[in-house]
Amino acid sequence: MIRTRFFRFSPLQSFLPHSITRLSGKQERLDTTRLSMHDAKLQSQQLGERLTALQTELGDSELRRAETESQLRQANSLLSQRQQEDQELNRRLQLVRSISIKFCSFNYFFVLL
Repeated sequence: MIRTRFFRFSPLQSFLPHSITRLSGKQERLDTTRLSMHDAKLQSQQLGERLTALQTELGDSELRRAETESQLRQANSLLSQRQQEDQELNRRLQLVRSISIKFCSFNYFFVLL
């Protein structure tokens, strides 16, 4: 037995303060670990929500890109048609001009006679 001025402590009683100190230190570490795990869980949930939002945004962007590419193909097709029509009209216009020039020169020839 350990004697102090006022109290007598048995070996078990003198061991208890050290045990309590060790337990309180372990409890603090456990609490700190739990708090860290809670923070990590919250961060993980936030990152999961952000990932879901970004995946949705990516899907929407891909849909808009596909629609834009479709519109571009249609516009290119229309442009190609117009260019072919313009070429055909220019060919016909040249034909009409050449006929007109021949006709005018033919009429001029008869006027001179």
